[in-house]
Amino acid sequence: MPSKLMMVNYNNKMTNNENLADLNKFQEDSGLKDLENLLKKFNVFDVLNITHAEIRHSSVLAWLLDPNENHNISDKALRLFLESIASGVELGSLLEDDLKLEDVEVRKEWEHIDISLLIKTKNEKTLIIIENKIKAKDSNKQLERYRNIVENKFKQDYKRISIYLTPDGDEPNDKNELQYWNIFSYRQIVKEVLDKVVPVVSNDEIKKFIEQYIGILRRVVLEDTEVNSLCSKIYKDHKKA
Repeated sequence: MPSKLMMVNYNNKMTNNENLADLNKFQEDSGLKDLENLLKKFNVFDVLNITHAEIRHSSVLAWLLDPNENHNISDKALRLFLESIASGVELGSLLEDDLKLEDVEVRKEWEHIDISLLIKTKNEKTLIIIENKIKAKDSNKQLERYRNIVENKFKQDYKRISIYLTPDGDEPNDKNELQYWNIFSYRQIVKEVLDKVVPVVSNDEIKKFIEQYIGILRRVVLEDTEVNSLCSKIYKDHKKA
C-alpha cells in the first residue's frame, strides 16, 4: 500500500505535468505571434511617446479641422465634424449644401482653451470651442472660466458652441456646466470623421499618418482594438497557464 508521502509526490508530479502541458499549449498558440506582430507594428505616436498627451491630440485635430492646412483635403474633416455634432447642436446655415466657408480660423491653446474654431459665412459667425480630455477631468470651475472668457470676448455677432471631448463621451465633473457644454466622444471622432476622411486623402504620406492616428486612438485611447481582442482570447484560452 503506497505511503502518504508517495501519494503526495505522485500528485505533485501529475500537477506539474499538467501545468507543463498547459504552458506548452500557451507557448504554441499562434495568437502569440500575431500579438507580437501587432505590437511591433510601427506607429509614429508610439515612437514620440505622446499617446496620452492631450495637447498633441489637440494639435492633430486642429490640423485636420483647418481647411487651410497642408493635408490637402480642404474642409472635408471640418464638414464631417460639423455634421457629427449637429445632432446635439443648432448649427444654422453651416450645414447648407451651398455653404462657402469664407473664413475659418483655427486656434490652439487660445486662452488655454484646447481648440477654438472661428467660422465666418455670409450669413453668420460661429465660434466653437473644444475642451479635450484624454485621461484627466475638468478641474474646479475650469469650464465656467472658459465659458466666461468666450462670452466676454465674443459678446456680439458670434454664435457660441462649447464641446466637451472625451474618449467615451463622459460628462464633466462640474455638473453645473452640463447645460452649456455639448458632450462629444473620440469614438464619434473616429467613426464619423477620421474613418470617412481617409478615403478622400490623395497624399499617401498624409493618409498613412491619419491611419496611424486612428490606430493609436483605437488601441490606446479607446482600448477596443484587435490587440485587446487578441489578448482577451489568449487569456481565455490559456487562463490556467
